[in-house]
Amino acid sequence: MRLAFNDNTVIYKLGPVACMPCFDKGILGGTFDFIHRGHKDLLETAFKLAATVTIGLTTDEFATKRRKIAHHYEERKASLIAFLDSRGFAGRYHLVPISDPVGPALGDYDVLIASEGTLPGAKLVNEARVNAGVKKLILVVVPMALAYDKKPISSTRIRDGEIDEEGNRIELRQGPSRAWLHKGP
Repeated sequence: MRLAFNDNTVIYKLGPVACMPCFDKGILGGTFDFIHRGHKDLLETAFKLAATVTIGLTTDEFATKRRKIAHHYEERKASLIAFLDSRGFAGRYHLVPISDPVGPALGDYDVLIASEGTLPGAKLVNEARVNAGVKKLILVVVPMALAYDKKPISSTRIRDGEIDEEGNRIELRQGPSRAWLHKGP
C-alpha cells in the first residue's frame, strides 16, 4: 500500500515482500531495550528489503533523554547482536551508536525502515537529508506488533511488567512468602 502525505513524503506500508532483497543499503534506528516481537518484525523486514542494514543503536545518554531504560548500551548491543546472528544476519549489518535523532542517516542509503511508532522520527530524518542537500530515502513502515490487549508491544510495557516480549499478559501473584511472575492467558 502506498501512502502519500502533504509534505510529499511517500511511504510504503509493507505487506508481503515480493523482492528479497529489494535494496542495497537500508537503515533503521532504535533503543532496543528489550528485543520484543515488534523489534523482531522490524529487523526481519529490514533484512528482507536490504542486502545490508545499518542499525543505529541509541546511546544511554540519548535514550534516557526520552524514557527510562532497563539495559545499558553494551547490554542492548550484545542482545541485538545475539538476535541478529541467531537469525543468520551476521555479516549483513553494521551497528553504530547514535546520540541524536538523525544519526548516520545522512549517508548513502536506499531505504529507511521504521515502525508506525517511529514514523515521526523517520520523517525528521528525511527533512534533515533535504536540508543537507541529500535525496530523501524511501520510507517503509512496518506495522506495530500488538499485545494480547490489542495495544502495541513496547519496551516500556515490558519493563513495567504488563506484558512479556511476545505481548502476553503478565500477572503478579502474591504468595505467602514471595511474589512471582506468571504469564496469563
